[in-house]
Amino acid sequence: LLSLTDACPEATDPSSMRHLGETPEHSGNGEARTEAAHSDPTERCIHRLFEAQSARTPDVAAVVQDDERLSYSELNTRANRLAHRLIRLGVGPERRVAILLERSPSLLVSILAVLKAGAAYLPLDLGHPGARLRQVVEQSAAGVLLCDHTRGDVDWPPDLRRVNVADPSLASEADSDP
Repeated sequence: LLSLTDACPEATDPSSMRHLGETPEHSGNGEARTEAAHSDPTERCIHRLFEAQSARTPDVAAVVQDDERLSYSELNTRANRLAHRLIRLGVGPERRVAILLERSPSLLVSILAVLKAGAAYLPLDLGHPGARLRQVVEQSAAGVLLCDHTRGDVDWPPDLRRVNVADPSLASEADSDP
């Protein structure tokens, strides 16, 4: 994802940065930013920037870990499929999705999928005890858990939907950007 700064050159330009909550029209330096104010806000979302990069360089390696290599196109397709599954499960704006995965290409797929579905992701630490993981999930009101295996030591809330990101049935979901 570090290549995303290439997709958004203004991200490395300090003059384009502003404080959280500051509108483009009222930047700290007093200048009006009418161009930014009239641009489509979805074009600034990280998953939209990733989709644009995927369209420009579909066959370039986006992530490599050990023997696993995913191109931008493959990563985008996998994220789209998972996002469509999440949307079918009711995930969308104002929803939270817990993610319990090791650092891996599947973690990147999951983060992008949650963002594409319009939700917020809650990363869970695999090193935490089961009781703490349950507590965090309950307090956050996460409705879905993305994992690649279920921790047997966690008594997950009964209404928590678990999605195995390695489930082969995800291949039947739509490839298109949600």
